[in-house]
Amino acid sequence: MSTTPMFTVVIPTLNRAQTLQSAIQTCTMQDDNHLSIIVSDNMSDDDTFEVVSKFNDPRIRYVKPDIRLGMSEHWEFALSHVQDGFVTFLGDDDALLPGAIAQARQLLTKTNAKALTWQKIEYCWPDHIIPEYRNWLYLPIAQNIQKLNSVKTVKQVLDFRAPYNRLPCIYNSFVHLNEIRSFQQRNNGIFFGAMSPDIYSAFAIADTIEEFCYSDAPLSINGASSKSNGTLHTQGSKESEVVKQFYSDTKFKYESDVPMGRVIEFAVLDAFYKVQRNSSTFARTWVDKTRVLESAISSAFASVRSNEVRADWLNTIRAFSDAANLTNEYDTLLAQSNDLSHCRDVMSPGLYSSVLVFNATTLGIRNVRDCALRCAEILDFKDHNPKLFDRLASSKTPLIAISLYARAGKRPVRLHLGCGYAYFEDYVNVDYPQSEHSVMTVTPDVACDINEIDLPDSTVDEIRLQHVFEHFNRAVAIGSIVKWQRWLRPGGKLHIETPDFEASAQDFLEADSLEQKMRAIRHLEGDQADAWAYHVGQWFPSRFRKTFEILGFKDVEIRQEASGHKPPLFNVIAIGYKSDIRSLDQQFEAGSILLRDLMVAEEEHATWVVWRGQLASVLGFEAPPQPSIGHPHAAPNRNTIDSGPIAEEGLSIRAIMRRHKAKVRKLLILASTIVVVALTLPLLIFLAIGGFLLSIGFLFATIWAICEYLVRRMNYWRLGVQPPPPLRDILKEVPFFSSVARRLKDTSLLVS
Repeated sequence: MSTTPMFTVVIPTLNRAQTLQSAIQTCTMQDDNHLSIIVSDNMSDDDTFEVVSKFNDPRIRYVKPDIRLGMSEHWEFALSHVQDGFVTFLGDDDALLPGAIAQARQLLTKTNAKALTWQKIEYCWPDHIIPEYRNWLYLPIAQNIQKLNSVKTVKQVLDFRAPYNRLPCIYNSFVHLNEIRSFQQRNNGIFFGAMSPDIYSAFAIADTIEEFCYSDAPLSINGASSKSNGTLHTQGSKESEVVKQFYSDTKFKYESDVPMGRVIEFAVLDAFYKVQRNSSTFARTWVDKTRVLESAISSAFASVRSNEVRADWLNTIRAFSDAANLTNEYDTLLAQSNDLSHCRDVMSPGLYSSVLVFNATTLGIRNVRDCALRCAEILDFKDHNPKLFDRLASSKTPLIAISLYARAGKRPVRLHLGCGYAYFEDYVNVDYPQSEHSVMTVTPDVACDINEIDLPDSTVDEIRLQHVFEHFNRAVAIGSIVKWQRWLRPGGKLHIETPDFEASAQDFLEADSLEQKMRAIRHLEGDQADAWAYHVGQWFPSRFRKTFEILGFKDVEIRQEASGHKPPLFNVIAIGYKSDIRSLDQQFEAGSILLRDLMVAEEEHATWVVWRGQLASVLGFEAPPQPSIGHPHAAPNRNTIDSGPIAEEGLSIRAIMRRHKAKVRKLLILASTIVVVALTLPLLIFLAIGGFLLSIGFLFATIWAICEYLVRRMNYWRLGVQPPPPLRDILKEVPFFSSVARRLKDTSLLVS
């Protein structure tokens, strides 16, 4: 008999066949043989049964009550079909992440816990009832795992310092069935004993187990669609059929001192009171109603709500405050919060401390299954490449960068930019979202403006564009190649295909009819069906070769090809491989040379300056960088990568001087300095040597004079000869000193 515990995922559903399919798919993709998937259909009258029947997976069981039940009663019915092991409930518009069961099994085995709770990903379906929330994705990226004490966590929840799903709520927890049965035995066989079964289960399990394992790393997704009960109750119209049906089906009512309504704080309070009634663990737990009031009013103004919904919230809160003798507190708190300008909007897409917030369309997400796959890729990428993840997080567009690398996964990073309808396997396909296309149907992996992408240097293996590059103006085209050259690893490949201007022009000239001529024109001008669909750059073999070689590509290959149309259209393909790593300043100057080639005459110098400014903007410079001696305007050789400065054919001396005015000035200063040094250095050397020799002569002459004086003095003492003259007279006899004295005397006479 196997000792591996069974894991059961229960999916209660009612008339949500459209979202149910995606939810089930995320369960069937779990690679686990000890998994049971129970789909409990609460008498749906849509295609729910047909959706479930299409899944050929023996792990799926379909169950159905004899009559339609209230939500809590239906959940109780579904729970009765769980046999053993660990169980969780999954909404029919929610999802499990790939590998969630394996990860949960590993954590529960490691910690020996009876319950595992996790932070959920929040995803709003494209049909969410509030437009501002549509395609909104909240992805936690923390990885912490800890043991939490049930009583302490309940106190935090009741003080509204933590959400109720920090507790082991059955909607985001795996709980051992024995603990559920234990609670049922103490509560007349009921586990879901309140109007909100998920909130009630959180307190019920906390009442049963002393501690539980909590993971910041998500294992599931909370999907909010147009039919989500929680969304409709808290933010929708009371006239909604789903809301009306919910209240008519349920047998539960709120506690007498808790007003029934939209306010989530009151649902938490009602669930706790019902669990507390039969609980020894929480018998003395006290609820601070002032804290409840503060949180409820804050919630009323802390999200995007219509005036009607907010007014309904506040009426319900007012009823609570009146019953709790907190009317004055209510008025004070309301006065502090009543300025609607303080209402918090939806979190904007961005990278926060431990959360990524996306517009889900960026990731090509259309449903909760897509969401599960993309989120798993991002979390896996962060786990396996933390250093690169941090580099991407510091880029100008971190969400796009992270999305691209996460989509590539462990494969080489090969980007197909502007993919259109041509989806290439083994590439990350990137294009505008479908909303920007009037004709084409696109399904990119990442949807964005490719000009907004910002990636770290030397991290991409290949970049490919098929009939996209011609949509760029000259500054954007050159600037884009510069950026791509920086992104590519050494030896990385750039592959660009555009209409061939030369061949198309020849085709135009040789055409026999207006129809054939217009075909060539159409090919060169683009379809112009959308704002971006205009061809503004014309490319041909020699232009591509020169551009690639100047901007740092080697082994450039140029091919001219005809399309499969009859008669054919003519295209040019340019392929090059990154030759070396260059500074951005170097590439800017190289790009400036290419832009200069587009000048009709020297009189267009002012236009060239404007182009330089445009290029600087594309590359992220606030202003075009100024050249220096160490970094001349001239880029590498036009024909060979490393053969020296570019010759400036066709320019007059005066034009060249004007163009390189700053450089010439610096060169002249350098040349003048060299000339001065060359002339003065020999003189300085001569003076230094002369001074040295003069000092040596003076030293030896002095020593000789002193010795002569001492010899004469000794002769006088010993032999009694004539006394020696004074030392100064002896010094005069020394040729060196006599010559110096004579010259000094002549100089003094001359001066006088």
